Amino acid sequence: MIKGFSKQANRAITVSLKIAGELGSPSAEPLHLFAAFCETPDCDACAIISRNAKRAVKIRQLLAESFSQGGKMRLFASDISAELASVLEYSRVCAERLGDGCVGTEQLLCALLMAKNGELSRFLELAEIDEEGMRRDCRESPNSIRREAMLAERRTKTKSLEKYTTDLTELALDGKLDPIVGRDGEIARVVTALTRRKKNNVCLVGEPGVGKTAVAEGLAQLLVSGMCPKELLYKRLLSLEVANMVAGTKYRGDFEERFKTTLSEVIKAGDVILFIDEMHTVMGAGAAEGAIDASNILKPLLSGGELKIIGATTTAEFNRSVEKDKAFARRFLPIKVEEPSEELTKKIVGCQCALLKKHHELEILPEAVESAIRLSKRYLTERRFPDKAIDVIDEACARKHLVISPKGRAEVNAADVARVVSDWTGVPLTAIGERESRRLMTLEETLKKRIIGQDAAVSCVSFALRRARTGLKEPNKPCGSFIFCGPSGVGKTEVCRALAEEIFGRENALIRIDMSEYMEPSSVSRLIGSPPGYVGHGEGGQLTDAVRRQPYSVVLFDEAEKACAPIFNILLQITEEGSLTDSDGRTVDFSNCIIVLTTNIGAKLIASGTAPIGFGVSGGDYEQLKSLVEEQLKTVFATELLNRIDETVVFDRLKSEDIEKITALILCKLKARAAEIGVRLLITKAAASSIAKEAYSPIYGARPVKRAIAQRLENKLADLIIEGRLKSGDRVIAYVDEGELLLLVNEDEREETLAV
Repeated sequence: MIKGFSKQANRAITVSLKIAGELGSPSAEPLHLFAAFCETPDCDACAIISRNAKRAVKIRQLLAESFSQGGKMRLFASDISAELASVLEYSRVCAERLGDGCVGTEQLLCALLMAKNGELSRFLELAEIDEEGMRRDCRESPNSIRREAMLAERRTKTKSLEKYTTDLTELALDGKLDPIVGRDGEIARVVTALTRRKKNNVCLVGEPGVGKTAVAEGLAQLLVSGMCPKELLYKRLLSLEVANMVAGTKYRGDFEERFKTTLSEVIKAGDVILFIDEMHTVMGAGAAEGAIDASNILKPLLSGGELKIIGATTTAEFNRSVEKDKAFARRFLPIKVEEPSEELTKKIVGCQCALLKKHHELEILPEAVESAIRLSKRYLTERRFPDKAIDVIDEACARKHLVISPKGRAEVNAADVARVVSDWTGVPLTAIGERESRRLMTLEETLKKRIIGQDAAVSCVSFALRRARTGLKEPNKPCGSFIFCGPSGVGKTEVCRALAEEIFGRENALIRIDMSEYMEPSSVSRLIGSPPGYVGHGEGGQLTDAVRRQPYSVVLFDEAEKACAPIFNILLQITEEGSLTDSDGRTVDFSNCIIVLTTNIGAKLIASGTAPIGFGVSGGDYEQLKSLVEEQLKTVFATELLNRIDETVVFDRLKSEDIEKITALILCKLKARAAEIGVRLLITKAAASSIAKEAYSPIYGARPVKRAIAQRLENKLADLIIEGRLKSGDRVIAYVDEGELLLLVNEDEREETLAV
């Protein structure tokens, strides 16, 4: 007989040893004790199990079929596993808290369920026994009601604690905390620190969303499970809300009085561990003229070991607030909570899926979990696992739940997850859902339809991006970095717009920085923000803020040769590390960006005729021109920057036939705009050729085309509309007569061939 246990409890333990021996187990496990309850029909635990069993089950037979380990063995009272011993010890703690003289089967069953044994959970599922129902019955039993009365009596003695704190151990006892996965190491370090004689205080430090609060909740579950050091067996973990303590304090000294009263109750109770989430709020809390803040009230109590405190804060806030007060920071042991790996995140999300299924009343397919992890890693770069993956799944479930029909049980799949990520990031669903390999294979062909006369440049960019996006590049570097060289108006910026649309799904995913505005060394602060103490500090930088808002974009540094030398140092960091730190200390990720520097260096070489013109036909001519241009680049840009660029792309000057094709493309857009106001615009081939001939300029490229169309065609269309001669539903034909472009409204189509 085990001292302190009732006759029924001792009998159940004896039966568990017998069952374990018959199943060939070398020691009695929690599962065997549960089976013993089922074979002891006159005990309270058996009554609770029977109420929650969906069908009659032969427990011994099911155990033999599913958990048998071999031949029979004879076990003795000492043959109890460490896990079952922890359950027995915790049941003793439960009984002492309730004021019971001995441990009954009900306390044993409660301790079993709190231990969350994997084999027991699997057995309950096989036997179709409602685990949550048993928990509920244990909470609603007379002993539990008596426990509530005792806790209420204790709270009357600690009014401040009740008012300003939340009892996490009580929530753990009631099963209201989510299960914690993968944080055993951090919890073990916290337990070790709490058992120290002095300075037994911990500060959990990590990025937002990595699971700092979850570590505290895991500790609460460990405390109530009984599987913790004896120094912590009778401890309660209370979460202190600093904001609640500050709220309503009108006069100097009100906050200090509240805070000191609460701390006195903690010390007097002797069984309380305080958890302060967002611990940086303690720094300066309640401070006013002539008053001291919360951190200074805590210092003498922390050093003497009278208080046990667990704090949690982000790395940035720890560095900004807590670490600056050396006297306060030295009293805490910082424990780094790292972001979990993808494999661990998958386990965490899988555990959360069971809760999400129950809450949203739908199924979550495995592909949805994998998609949430993959897409959140790629597109939600500023957030951390597991928080971002869980949020994506939860949002997808919520949306699905709102649109499902009442007849069937809906399923959340990968498409639902992709839709959520698309809405959050602004990246079109087609770009997220379509296989990137397919887009990259057709990239060259797609760009050539839009970019006229630059086949060699388009091919060069396409090959470089395919190399970068196959996964062979370093993960922290940008998707691609290029220098576009060539005369004005040949399509350098247009290629950037086309890349933004084809790679990132929308043309406005283009961040353009005009480097002619950054010719002074002091202008660096405009890119990354002003340093502390200068005007504009805290307002962010034009480059860093734009990339933080659009992490998937083409970043265009236009006319890069005009920038000052310090700007090139920033470009060095972006192209090498794929990140940039702004003036506020925030790291901005450029690893999902395409970096493009445009320059007119080499334009005179191309336009003078000394370079091989028409090099798009011959690969050798293109390489020859490229080497000449690269020599000129070395006279302007630092060698270390050029070595970090993936590809130098040289753009040819446009020929007359290229201008004709570009004119046709721009006229098509004009026709579309006219159609939006109800006007059908027809343009003859002769009219289009006349505009292209007038607009052709070897020096200025395609820029004169838009000006020629505006002067010769758009101005006349505008006059007709203002005069009322051209209205919605009319048809207008643009044609050439004796070299002059004329317009006919609502007349028969002319015999000339229409260009567009």
